[in-house]
Amino acid sequence: IGSNYLKNVQLPSTIHNCETVQNLILFVNPNLNIYCKREQCFLSERTILSAKNDDVSAINDDALNMFLGEPIVYLVADKIEEHESADHTYNNHYPSEYSNNFDSSCFPPLKLKLKVGCPIMLHRNLTPKDGLCNGTHLMVL
Repeated sequence: IGSNYLKNVQLPSTIHNCETVQNLILFVNPNLNIYCKREQCFLSERTILSAKNDDVSAINDDALNMFLGEPIVYLVADKIEEHESADHTYNNHYPSEYSNNFDSSCFPPLKLKLKVGCPIMLHRNLTPKDGLCNGTHLMVL
């Protein structure tokens, strides 16, 4: 790139430089690591944007670790029980070794860690007439 294309850009004063991801999380969500009563909109009015899904997962893990309390871990079901499926030819097409190592942004996480008070976002239209649609912000109670 020639020097004609290099320009200095002055960033707005509202942009804050953070040394670590944890500092960024606490700047955007103050007192996240302290137990206190929060308004329902506290976490839904703030966001950290990232271009990569891996970075989003790392930021979410760091933020969850800042919440007080022990996480509850939910594991994905990796096979269909015979009695649960009407189509018995569909069962267990993929070995669990494959499904347990498969990670994609198109599918739910293999391990879902939650803590009381942490925000979650719905990624499916469950019951749109009741307001439970893709993008709905929820809080774990």
